[in-house]
Amino acid sequence: DVGSRGGRPARHLSLVSAAVVSAGISVTDREALWSILSLTGERLASGRVSRLGEPDSLAWLGIALEEANEAITSWIIASAGPALLAGIGVGLPGIVSHSTGVLRESTVLTLHDVSLESIWSQIPNTIADRIYCNNDANCAAWCLASSGSTSENLVVAHTLLHRTASGFKETVAGVGLAIVLGGEVLYGSADAAGEVRGYRWTPQARDQFGIGHDGDPEALVRSLLVEVVRGVGTIASAIDPDRVILAGDLSHYSEEVAAILADSNASGPAYPLAASGRFEIAASERCRVDHGAAQMVLNSLFTVPSVESQGDEDLSWQRILDRLGSAPARTPAPHEGARRSLQ
Repeated sequence: DVGSRGGRPARHLSLVSAAVVSAGISVTDREALWSILSLTGERLASGRVSRLGEPDSLAWLGIALEEANEAITSWIIASAGPALLAGIGVGLPGIVSHSTGVLRESTVLTLHDVSLESIWSQIPNTIADRIYCNNDANCAAWCLASSGSTSENLVVAHTLLHRTASGFKETVAGVGLAIVLGGEVLYGSADAAGEVRGYRWTPQARDQFGIGHDGDPEALVRSLLVEVVRGVGTIASAIDPDRVILAGDLSHYSEEVAAILADSNASGPAYPLAASGRFEIAASERCRVDHGAAQMVLNSLFTVPSVESQGDEDLSWQRILDRLGSAPARTPAPHEGARRSLQ
């Protein structure tokens, strides 16, 4: 507002935040969730893909990505404009190479050395030329980091519990850890957060972490929760973060976790942080992996690699501006499908 200074009145401009969108997909052993976000991080659409009893984990991973791609494609085509897709992020439980798109190991999905980009390239009519893959804890951390202070330091633990059809006769838990410093998720030298621990129980046995299985589900879950709290507390104590956030399936056991944190003997290294009020359990909607995966894409979009860095030139600010400026504003013909990307 120029007030009474004279001259031509100023024109108020605003960002058409839905003109460019990002998408995120979260794949677990049970389901896949997807979200579409505007440039400002508003969730414009979301949906769910069910595993429906598919026994093979590798086949399920392909199905999840294909069906999520179809849903995202339908939304892009139907959007007014249509919207330009900046990219698709994928979050999975396990150790994921962010740079190569390889799922190195997943306790929950029971997969090793799977090329996610190879699976993506075999899906017909993919809406993006490539996907950005990461550990689910990192993606959950992006969801939290994007809604918090840019100067905040966080430790985020994301846990998935898997139970076979026979219940607790064989149970697996994947525990992922992410670190946020100054509002940015750190990937570290290993290129991904990876798993803090992968736990597995079998009947009448004790695993290498000393957790017994006596057939009592409540005792089994408490054993897991104690191990998670103590493990996260050990790492968090070294970092001394502003907040330690427990997410994923841990949100279903908030009362049990609160009781463990209040017990200095059970919580161990986590107790001082919990006593200072820095431990919290995030509601599932506050820490969605699919939402965070889309936020991860937006962060990559607006990260300007320095001259000395080995950053991806396609993600440079000037290259993005050039592409946005030359992007055709038209609705794709039906035979084109929805192969629209920043290309």
